[in-house]
Amino acid sequence: MSFEKPKKNYPLIIAVDYDDTIAHGPFDGEQSIDLGIVEKLKRFRNSGAQIVLWTCRMGDNLLKAEKAMAELGLAFDSVNKPCQAAVDISSDYGIGWDQRKVYGHLYVDDKAPGSIEFFKGLTPVGTLHEYLEQVKTENCRPGDIIPILPEGNKEREEYPLFNGLIGYFPHACAEVAHHSYISNEQHNPGEQMHWAKEKSIGRGDKILRHLAQGLLTKSPMYTPEWHEEVKHLRAQAWRAFEILERKLTGLPPFDVTDSDRKEVRNA
Repeated sequence: MSFEKPKKNYPLIIAVDYDDTIAHGPFDGEQSIDLGIVEKLKRFRNSGAQIVLWTCRMGDNLLKAEKAMAELGLAFDSVNKPCQAAVDISSDYGIGWDQRKVYGHLYVDDKAPGSIEFFKGLTPVGTLHEYLEQVKTENCRPGDIIPILPEGNKEREEYPLFNGLIGYFPHACAEVAHHSYISNEQHNPGEQMHWAKEKSIGRGDKILRHLAQGLLTKSPMYTPEWHEEVKHLRAQAWRAFEILERKLTGLPPFDVTDSDRKEVRNA
């Protein structure tokens, strides 16, 4: 897709699949709903984006899916056909397209590897201009699949995830995982565990505060004071992982102010 801004600031159009994307389980049986995706879609729509349900379902099965989403407060601007924003774009540019393909700026579908994770990491916006600005980073584009490990077998051996991470720091890894659980309960209560990147962004002063509060006192092990120190150090470790992950994947960086930089230089 082009990253040049269109002349008009159209509503962002998101086409989303249903089965194995929003809902998981037997097609004609009981399904579990990914509430994280549902809530994120609602926030996009409340911001002004238009949401298209793009699914192979039809008849009663389609009505069942629409009813399930309506009960969760998610309405669609169209179902398996172009939404009003797409019609406006077609009219403004004097073009037409085959209506069998739903037009969208962002497609969220389990058959598009990486699209669900990419969508979950976005900050909800309402317009195409805002979306393009958000994803216009130096190294990351919509649909990019950023490899975790090198492709070559020899190179992969240089990234011993178990022996080099869990094997080195098993207790610390457990604490960081526990911090992720606590954060998910705080930011995404009742939702499947995922990193709400737009809600939790580290700041330099927070990172230094956690480090200071975890190291400046030395309480006897397993006392309430010691547990409080551990809490701050695991938060510091979590933030370190966050900063590195954002750097490696082209996500918007954590917020560093001029006062933060001054504090680091004087530390």
